Amino acid sequence: MTVRDVPEIRKGAALYKGAIEYKGSKALGDWCRVAFLKRVHEGAYLSYVTERNYSHKTANMCRYTRAHKNMKIEGRNPLTEALDSDIKISRIYVSKTAHDLQPLIDKAKNKKIRIDFVDRAFLDKMSESKRHQGIIAVSEEYSYATIEDIQQVAKQKGEKLFVLILDSIEDPHNLGSIIRVAECAGAHGIIIPSRRSASVNATVLRTSAGAANHIKVAMVGNINDAIRQLKDDFVNVYCADMQGTTLYDCRFDEDVAIVIGNEGDGVKALTAKLCNHVVSIPQFGKVNSLNASVACGIICYEVIRQRRNLV
Repeated sequence: MTVRDVPEIRKGAALYKGAIEYKGSKALGDWCRVAFLKRVHEGAYLSYVTERNYSHKTANMCRYTRAHKNMKIEGRNPLTEALDSDIKISRIYVSKTAHDLQPLIDKAKNKKIRIDFVDRAFLDKMSESKRHQGIIAVSEEYSYATIEDIQQVAKQKGEKLFVLILDSIEDPHNLGSIIRVAECAGAHGIIIPSRRSASVNATVLRTSAGAANHIKVAMVGNINDAIRQLKDDFVNVYCADMQGTTLYDCRFDEDVAIVIGNEGDGVKALTAKLCNHVVSIPQFGKVNSLNASVACGIICYEVIRQRRNLV
């Protein structure tokens, strides 16, 4: 018996029923369970299964997929940053055999967060990065800011606006690195599109070393509209591209937004046309492009150098 012989297992909660009834094929049963969990994870059939409560094992799987729909914060440093921020953490799972976690446990208890001590195998299964360091927190999904929120941060600090706009940065590790650089450089916020872009998830949080908890990230439907909005507010928008004015000949002492594209395609042509200026980083080697997060770091610190009159 093959998957093609049992088309009904593709339909909703019948997936799990198929996994139980067709025990004759272990491969088929495994396929049913994986497909079932995937569909539940997508939110399509969670209520159906919960209402009918097929079995204790099924209920546990549903609870596990609920946790997957939330954001997981893995590792000591990201969790430390999260506990020091306004992120709402609902539960923390701690390995029974982990050491040196008492300061984190005490801080979580002070914030009245539920703590469960579990076997390390449970954390291994729950972890996405497989580097959880014996502790994983489950929090609400990341709360995105608005462009107005980012502008308000600059006003409150009495500084000229400095914001990054990311065009099609699809690698979560790249996004995390950019967030980390931007926060360290004192940028007021980051704007990302809702499509063709990585979102702020557990991988991004870990890669950013918790910096995502301390900088505003706005998700917009169209970054071109975001650029138009910023230009209406007299913000100078710079597009980072290989063909442009050398970085060190540009002036960043006014309100600025920097558009960074991905390494493969760069900034899209229409988006580039909307920008006021094109800025490039001098390169003298044989490789014709920099990693997006590296390029972002170079530009960010040139902005800071000019604004703080550093040599």
